[in-house]
Amino acid sequence: MRFICDAMLGKLAKYLRILGLDTVYIKNMNELTPYCSSDYQFFFTRRRLIKGNEPPQSPSPDPLPRRGEGMLLPRSKLWGIIRIDRVVFIISDKAMEQIREIQDIIRPYVDLKKAMTRCIKCNTPLAPIKKIDVEQYIPEFVFHQYETFSICPSCRNIYWEGSHTAHMARFAEEIFG
Repeated sequence: MRFICDAMLGKLAKYLRILGLDTVYIKNMNELTPYCSSDYQFFFTRRRLIKGNEPPQSPSPDPLPRRGEGMLLPRSKLWGIIRIDRVVFIISDKAMEQIREIQDIIRPYVDLKKAMTRCIKCNTPLAPIKKIDVEQYIPEFVFHQYETFSICPSCRNIYWEGSHTAHMARFAEEIFG
């Protein structure tokens, strides 16, 4: 399963990648066209006025959902020509709350064993790299403190399990464990 986040959801895209989910981040809606296939089933957005794709009107006085209640529109049409199976309107502007909004949608696709296996910048799966090969590219204290490293084959960013790893693992376990 693959996901798409628009320009308003950059942090959400990073968190989904941390969870091991294949997540494309588009900065411009023109970039959406190549991803309109059956491989990309969910498009997450905070945009309210997507031509031909406005949130449905509710009989209540407040047509927008309350915080924490994302809207899911089946088989939506964007700009009259682009098709995505499901568009999910995100309410919150905070990444952790956004994850909670979509947790029921992404839960079937989260495998905690695959967490932290994708580059958070470019979405490429990470590859292991020998410690000796990263020495010149990382801070000295990191080199001496950690044994296991990964590299992104595309953008060459280097990753290791720092203190943030335990925090993310607790958060993921809390929501998906």
